[in-house]
Amino acid sequence: VTSSMTESEGLKQSILSFEQQILSVQEENSSLKTELDEKILGYQQDLSSFQEENSRLKQEIDEKDKKFSVLLSTEASLLNLVNLIGDMKSISTEPKKKKLLFQGKNFLNKTMK
Repeated sequence: VTSSMTESEGLKQSILSFEQQILSVQEENSSLKTELDEKILGYQQDLSSFQEENSRLKQEIDEKDKKFSVLLSTEASLLNLVNLIGDMKSISTEPKKKKLLFQGKNFLNKTMK
């Protein structure tokens, strides 16, 4: 009888020890989960900031592209105007000059719209 009581007490102690280990592991898991959740939240905030900055930079690039397109268009218009003026200088008769001048004014009006 004494031997089985000692055996029973040993089993109870082993069970209590396992329960303590389980509780300890659960506490550690909970702590690690909290730490992981905090890191994930930080990464999500960083990602959000990067996306905002990326969006802002894309908008800035689009605006600069539009300005560049306007500059290219203006440059082409000015080159055409220079060529037109050169053509006007080379024309000797007055009616042709008037016609060319009229075409030049129309061209400028269309270009500036």
